[in-house]
Amino acid sequence: MKNLKTYSLHRIPMGLILCTTLLFLFTGCSKVDNDGHTPELMIRTIASGLAGPMGIETDDEGNIWVTESGTAVPDANNDTHNNNGKVILITPDGEKYDAIINLESYANVHSGELQGTVHILRDGGMLYVLSGDRLYLADVADFEPGDTPLDAGSLPSEDIFSVVSQLPAESNPDHDSHPYNLIKGPEGDLYITDAGANAIVHREGENDYSIFAEIPTTANPFFPGLGGPTVQAVPTSLFYDGSTFLVTTLTGFPFPTGEAIIYEVSVSGD
Repeated sequence: MKNLKTYSLHRIPMGLILCTTLLFLFTGCSKVDNDGHTPELMIRTIASGLAGPMGIETDDEGNIWVTESGTAVPDANNDTHNNNGKVILITPDGEKYDAIINLESYANVHSGELQGTVHILRDGGMLYVLSGDRLYLADVADFEPGDTPLDAGSLPSEDIFSVVSQLPAESNPDHDSHPYNLIKGPEGDLYITDAGANAIVHREGENDYSIFAEIPTTANPFFPGLGGPTVQAVPTSLFYDGSTFLVTTLTGFPFPTGEAIIYEVSVSGD
């Protein structure tokens, strides 16, 4: 595993970043043309009024599939399982339709933060959805805008938390799991960044999960004044170029500026 570069990052709410990404469509590019001119960047609003947008995918018809995080408001019994995350479909003309409803959302027992609907992966007619503790598998091959939305309770799903939180890993002293992002890697298997376990998780098949790579802690520059001696990695995004993985990190409490790292991980997990 290689530490590629350290960036100076401020702790900006992820929902705000992705909301900005979704609301505007950028046309044109930064490539310089033959005359040495950079084309003008054109921006137009596609959709607005989204509730905590996170993951985003597109399909061959030009539709945008985006997740809405859901909420984790405690009830009278202090149960935060609101289970109101969504996947919505946005047509090229900006019309919004619910595609999947009632996805798991609750407050993480360790951090107290919302653990709702995060990222998605569309693979042909299959849509993989990470929400709460679970991976949902939705066949959307025949789904059309305006169809009755799929209810998450009727979809096949796998409890990632119950498996990953019990796997021995130095990177996961709290026995936590927060499945956050996912891609397809070697052999077409799913690889998942787990922000709670501080690891990349490999899914080889139905309910078959293992720790592919642990993302190490870094020294806490504020210790002993604030926090413990190390800072957890909190891996977020993942990219596979056909030979190696790149994984981004957020860095955990106390969120020191300039300590977020992008790691390169080999196909053997090093």
